[in-house]
Amino acid sequence: MFPPGTAIDVAAAGQAQQVPAFTGRITQPGATQFSLTMPDGSRPNILFAINKSQDYQVTWSGPTAGSKVVAELIQNPDNNRSVTLECVFDGARGNGTLPATLLSKFQNSNGTTGLGSFLVGPAVTSTVKQGAWDISMIGISGGRNGSATLQ
Repeated sequence: MFPPGTAIDVAAAGQAQQVPAFTGRITQPGATQFSLTMPDGSRPNILFAINKSQDYQVTWSGPTAGSKVVAELIQNPDNNRSVTLECVFDGARGNGTLPATLLSKFQNSNGTTGLGSFLVGPAVTSTVKQGAWDISMIGISGGRNGSATLQ
């Protein structure tokens, strides 16, 4: 949505007795070669299965030393809530693990119901400390997205 190098200012009013008001800034990661290898990123539409009782390995190539890669899995089991797993990895490492202990918190998919949305790509992160809260802001650029069945 934002070109690489774009500075994005974030401001939120907060909510009484919830997350306090905060401001922060992230700058979208620069252009980088990024290739998702697991799940297979060569396909135009990525649909893959995750066994929630096992760690799930994500692999990629392209990012260099000092870079980050974020893998995000989101499931909306009903209209009132969502379950999100977001992991930040050293981009140059080329792989990361979504732990079974956290994947087990997702519900099983049933046909097209309960599919998870998956996003992985080069990223920048910034954390704002506001009272007792550590608020993370993440910008992802040039990644891949898809869907996952969860069993």
